[in-house]
Amino acid sequence: MDFRLALPGFACLAISAFGCSPSAPAAAPADPTTPTTTKPEPAPDFANDPWALAEGDLDGHHSIVRVRIGLERFARDRAYPTRLEIAADFIRPFDDGMPQPDDARALGPIEDEIVQQFDVQHEGLLAAVVTGNVARTFIVMSKRANVGAMFAAVKAHAAGRALRFHVEPDPSWERFRALDSAVHHR
Repeated sequence: MDFRLALPGFACLAISAFGCSPSAPAAAPADPTTPTTTKPEPAPDFANDPWALAEGDLDGHHSIVRVRIGLERFARDRAYPTRLEIAADFIRPFDDGMPQPDDARALGPIEDEIVQQFDVQHEGLLAAVVTGNVARTFIVMSKRANVGAMFAAVKAHAAGRALRFHVEPDPSWERFRALDSAVHHR
């Protein structure tokens, strides 16, 4: 599976841990050459960060994308230079490549363990989730590329489901910014 995506039109809805809310425009990124006198940004808070939800066509496949728009202010943060993508294949997908309801629910423990291994341990940030084309792909921005032990912990919660992972440098958060842009510019 190629994890690179073309992002045509998507319908969008912003959500948070406490329900739906309208999507707010992102602030312009700070100029990295300008000295700052403000205190540093607080650490991301997975439980309270807002997410955007979009549905549409991705590389010719019906897809649903969730993007953690609460991370917009951290995009390009050099503390998280590595992108990890964990793909969980669906067992009996519908003809359009989307998961059956039971299959979709069974992916919950995998996502929970990704959050536990990365966000809770302050090793990475779950940034986006792409569902479609017979798999759900979790996109994590990580502090390091050596994530074998964390992936093994996630795999232990997969209940025998095949998981694949791909790790590559992404210091400019290109994948996150492309998905974030797609959900904001439907």
